[in-house]
Amino acid sequence: MLRDRLIAWTVRLRHLVSPHADEREVAAEMQYHLDRATQEHIDAGVDPAEARRLARLEFGSLESHRAHAREVRFGHGLELWLRDLRLGLRRIARAPAFSLLTVLTLALGLGAAGALWSFALSVWTPPLPYPEPERVCLLRTAWAEKPDGGTSPAELLDYETQLGHVLEAVGASASGRLTVRGAGGERVSAAWVTRGVFEALGAPPVLGRGFTADEVRDGADVAVLSHRLWRERFGADPETLGRTLEVGGGSLEIVGVLAPGVDLPHAVLRDERHDVFVPMPIAQPQTTRGNHFLTVVARLREGVELDTAHAEVAALGRAFTERFPSEYPPDMQFRLGLVPLPDEIRGPMTAPLAILGLVVALLLLIAVTNVVGLLLARLEQRRHELALTAALGAGRAQLLRQVGLEHALLVLCGGVGGGLLGVAATLAVRPALPPSIRHLVVPRPDAAWVVGALTVGLLLLVSLLPLVAAHRWNLATRLRGVWRGATASPRGRGVRRALVAGQVALSLVLLTVSGLLTGSFVRLAGVDPGYRTSDLAAMSIAWPRGDESDPLQPIALHRELLAKVRSMPGVHAAAGARFLVLDDRPGDMSFEFEGRPVPDGRTMPAADWQVVTPGYFDVLGIPLLEGRALAPGDDETALGAIVVDRAFAERFLPGEEVVGRRLRFGGEETGPRWATIVGVVGNVRHAALDEATRPRVYIAHAQFRSWSDGSPINRLHLIVDSELPSSALQSSLRAAVDRVAPGTVADPLQPIESLRARTLLMPRLLALLPSILGAAALALAMIGLFAVVLQTVLARRTEIGIRQALGASRTDVVRTVFWDGFRLALLGGIGGGLASLVTVRAVESQLYGTSAFDPAILAGAWAVLAFAVACACLLPARRAARIDPIQLLRAE
Repeated sequence: MLRDRLIAWTVRLRHLVSPHADEREVAAEMQYHLDRATQEHIDAGVDPAEARRLARLEFGSLESHRAHAREVRFGHGLELWLRDLRLGLRRIARAPAFSLLTVLTLALGLGAAGALWSFALSVWTPPLPYPEPERVCLLRTAWAEKPDGGTSPAELLDYETQLGHVLEAVGASASGRLTVRGAGGERVSAAWVTRGVFEALGAPPVLGRGFTADEVRDGADVAVLSHRLWRERFGADPETLGRTLEVGGGSLEIVGVLAPGVDLPHAVLRDERHDVFVPMPIAQPQTTRGNHFLTVVARLREGVELDTAHAEVAALGRAFTERFPSEYPPDMQFRLGLVPLPDEIRGPMTAPLAILGLVVALLLLIAVTNVVGLLLARLEQRRHELALTAALGAGRAQLLRQVGLEHALLVLCGGVGGGLLGVAATLAVRPALPPSIRHLVVPRPDAAWVVGALTVGLLLLVSLLPLVAAHRWNLATRLRGVWRGATASPRGRGVRRALVAGQVALSLVLLTVSGLLTGSFVRLAGVDPGYRTSDLAAMSIAWPRGDESDPLQPIALHRELLAKVRSMPGVHAAAGARFLVLDDRPGDMSFEFEGRPVPDGRTMPAADWQVVTPGYFDVLGIPLLEGRALAPGDDETALGAIVVDRAFAERFLPGEEVVGRRLRFGGEETGPRWATIVGVVGNVRHAALDEATRPRVYIAHAQFRSWSDGSPINRLHLIVDSELPSSALQSSLRAAVDRVAPGTVADPLQPIESLRARTLLMPRLLALLPSILGAAALALAMIGLFAVVLQTVLARRTEIGIRQALGASRTDVVRTVFWDGFRLALLGGIGGGLASLVTVRAVESQLYGTSAFDPAILAGAWAVLAFAVACACLLPARRAARIDPIQLLRAE
């Protein structure tokens, strides 16, 4: 039995592998039977020729026997599919322009969908280096003029004691810089952390330990290293624990090393890094609640719902305002909030993703309708071929299989091309993304499944719809019309015209959206920030902190450096500032005017603060409107002098004399305690080009004292106006810093213009991508319109020839054909215009200085569409005008 089965399967496999051998065997066997029958007739005395004829009549049709033998042969169905597959490939190769256009159209739509999926999934589910990242949250304060403030030490202590039933761990941090001494000394980013930070992240050190409660309370000289610093500086040596890390001002004992990639949340989100973590002691109790400088991270208790935790946090914020009315007056509108870490990324990207999703969906819809139209047109062109094939014996199932396989091949090629194009588009767009999300966006493997699912759906849609149309054709009628010039059916023409009108409508929507976003970007890029950015570069320097013998050492060091830099060849001016424009976001500082005490129950007014050296306004080109700028005489021995901007004067001193007014800053350690306004300067957009101008106070570096410990600022940005190349300027500044304070490590030089370009990355991307996709969609729609108008010309060529023979001019022919196509596009344009009125609402939140119903942009979109439509209609219209009526009528 087994032997018989093996023989049977061997025979079947041989039939499948070598069908031609079977054909030869069948032919030989039929010939054998014919020869036997012929010989029998000859033996009966029949003439040989008549004997062969009689044998053929008795045997029947040879082709019928061959066909029957094929049908019963194993694998015959597969042979038919393979044959039709080869036939489909040949037909695709014989029409390269049509095939390439169809595949590229599908690849464009599917590739855009795949790239969007990778982008959206990377942002929506970021690869955070924490276990159960959805339980990691940020605790934020907010008040009337500060929607995303930090936390004060007193508030942190309340979080730890009053939110333990919903939060498993709470910790806070503040970032800074440390100079690591020794061979290959470098300036590294450091974080001062409280107890509970590593527990809140769920990422304790993988080597060694974290900080003990006593170390945090006493501010011990211990450190936990990042995995990168441990690997690069200590060679990943496990014996690193217990060794000493020499830093500016002392040494730190290494007690732990974090896992690769683990860092504080705000560093992970911005693709930054901290290399050294040290304890930050917070004394108990805290007497003030207004110093909001901490970033707080917490971990939800397992089983606690986010809504429950959010309600508890908000209730604690309301309790603060009731228990401490003087610290949180009603007009401050203080509140607490809880933000899940993944939402910190999703929030700013929700609107851009919605816009890109809308654009890609419209492009994909246009691509699908375009391909459907192309395939319908292709079937109409092949109607005579299909009719002849049916007349020669092909069944309807065979015709559907042949056409379906051809369409399936095109769709599959488009799907493969779309997947590759999606990966290429993701990699190409990645460098243009803002640094805060650039490191998150990578080609995702799941995008292949999305493209595959869309390909299968398109395979059904694009293949079945034309096949249904072909199934309804009367092939006999088509065959009779082969020699009478039969044209496409009115139903087929109507479907294709409707598809083209829909493409035009969707194209107008995309043109409008891209026009609004481009107009918004142009306006944003043209914003005057209130200072110049060309030929300016900045270097961040952290001077050694002053000690008891010389607490004002940073002031003297920076003053000496400025003197050396200003005397360098090629340097026109130089100054220092605590916060760098378009890079740092300054906080605000409360104050009160002399003779105008703040009433009980009211919060003190506040303004953004900036610490600068003399010459700052000249270097940045900030205009002086009134009084004088800060001068070298405004040093540590002089009375407090400050400069305010116009927004400060208009908000707090409207219609009053500004210069000469005195005010007192909040905070017991803040210096100068009392300051006189000596000048008014123009407003600036400090943190971003699209931010609203805010009241600002400029304080002299030599006079400013920190509110926390009364020390001067040791970290400043050196801003230089120079036309020297960046490399030469970097070397000169580095040498000047070494001459002033050897061993001080400064950050690399960065041009201010590059900071401006960085702030425009997302608006530029939101303008560029829809514009590119909109142009592609418009091109697809115009190809569809061109094909429909051209087919109309071919279908009406006899009518056009008769019209010309009866006296119609070429201009009349051009006008008739052109208006037929333009009228079709006009109907689509009207539908697209109505749809645009609804769609533009989706992009309104991302516009700057541009109305969602900007008449110039809307008119521009119509003008671009009209020009493209005119080009698409004019070419086939001119072809119609070149028809020779004599030759056409003679052919008829």
